[in-house]
Amino acid sequence: MGGKEESKVKKKQIDVGSTVTARLHNGRVVVAKVTAIVDSVAGRKVHITFGAFALIVDATQILKECKA
Repeated sequence: MGGKEESKVKKKQIDVGSTVTARLHNGRVVVAKVTAIVDSVAGRKVHITFGAFALIVDATQILKECKA
């Protein structure tokens, strides 16, 4: 991914419980709810749920926060 997209994501403040649009590894774009945010040495990971699925995605995969 490009540096511009990465810098935009770092500026976003995403909270637990917010609704976001995320791009999955297979290219699918989903609207999901944030259940947890984990900061580590490897970077920020965001736990999301949509439908019957629960996933852990990289913060750079979060495209935008949706108005709920």
